[in-house]
Amino acid sequence: MHCPQKRPWLLVLPRGVIHSVARFRQRIHTLCFEAATWIPRFSPTCDLCEAADDQDEQHAIFHCTPPHTVSLRRRHESLFLEARAQDVSTFLHQNNIKLYFFLHELNVFYEQVSSRTLCMKAFSCIPCKLKSNGLTNS
Repeated sequence: MHCPQKRPWLLVLPRGVIHSVARFRQRIHTLCFEAATWIPRFSPTCDLCEAADDQDEQHAIFHCTPPHTVSLRRRHESLFLEARAQDVSTFLHQNNIKLYFFLHELNVFYEQVSSRTLCMKAFSCIPCKLKSNGLTNS
């Protein structure tokens, strides 16, 4: 258990923010790179921008270009001044309460976007699976 005197922000963070940060740091998120590890034939490549990079933590934090993530980085610009090398570990170890709100908003954005993407990709394969298992009349 952490001493509140050493980490006073633990007392003021909303529960949803704590949950999002924990999920992001433990890689329990829906970035394509992670989803590709548990969904067969799912591409780890980012489907939100033109970079053709894997959609991993570094890409999501520093490089992805949808308007929402660009705006989010601008609003939390002070977090990126210290992270010159664009190293995820260094970025996540900043002692700044704004980091937690940034990660929360980033995580919520990717969860919303990926829930639509994952559903579309999953359901688009169902007819193929049914047909290959002989479960359809066609």
